[in-house]
Amino acid sequence: NTVLVLANALTFRFAEFVTHLGGTEQLTGTVISVGMLAAIAVRFRLGHDIDACGTRRLWLTSTLLFVAACVLLVQTNSISWVLYVARIAFSIGIAGMFTCSMVNIQNEVPAERRTEAIGSLGTSGFLGMILGSLLGDITFVSLPNGSVRFTVVFAVALALGVVYLGLVMLITRQHVRPRSGQSNPPVLQLMKRYWPGSVLLVALVMGTGLVVTTVFLTRMATERGIAHIGTFFISYSLAALACRIVTRNWSRTVGRRRMIAVGLCGHAVGQLLLISVQSEWQLLVPAVFCGLGHGLLFPAVTS
Repeated sequence: NTVLVLANALTFRFAEFVTHLGGTEQLTGTVISVGMLAAIAVRFRLGHDIDACGTRRLWLTSTLLFVAACVLLVQTNSISWVLYVARIAFSIGIAGMFTCSMVNIQNEVPAERRTEAIGSLGTSGFLGMILGSLLGDITFVSLPNGSVRFTVVFAVALALGVVYLGLVMLITRQHVRPRSGQSNPPVLQLMKRYWPGSVLLVALVMGTGLVVTTVFLTRMATERGIAHIGTFFISYSLAALACRIVTRNWSRTVGRRRMIAVGLCGHAVGQLLLISVQSEWQLLVPAVFCGLGHGLLFPAVTS
């Protein structure tokens, strides 16, 4: 999971990449949206296919899609259909990789310890976010303006994708394909029977916040003359990590509903404070609030 988040963090500069190719913020939003819509469409089948084919097959397929997306991004030098295909493959691959990783760890622990296990998995990702942000900043400071810096960033993400593929093969080497038996009910029937209610809206807020910080924060930083976005993501990750340690038992003592409520407050305050940021050091406070919000929301909502 650390390797996956590290590779993903390197692509936080995607909006800058689109701008470098001659695109606008509007075009960046369109490309991101197309990828997200494709990922949403795939998710309607993803759970069913994991049950039918097994975690291993879907996990490896998703990783190969991610690797293919990085290959396309390394070779992209203009705004064309290739950029859209690369982002679609990237979004679907990431969605499948995270989902299969989550399913795998939930299958390994008792149900009553599930929230803690998900929190531990997320904690490993914060290390990847710190390393990825630092590596991205170092690359952009060290290399001259132009396509070279983006080629290096996407090439490193590609290499990490290959490493991740090897790790998944190792982790799942003893997995067996599920036996074919009674067919599972359709996804819409499952959603109707086990409708998650307002938690779905909370997840929507989380997703919106993640897109703002992981896609468009870099454009805001560039417009306001802020050289390093690593300051935000390092503080974000450390705050979330500290939050996970302090609140590791909250799912049993405080309850997930209160975890979600406090997490939403932290998330909202962090986004509000980002509006007034004009220098690098001013990223610290909103990063802490956003990190605290993420640290509480992710395990509670997912569980």
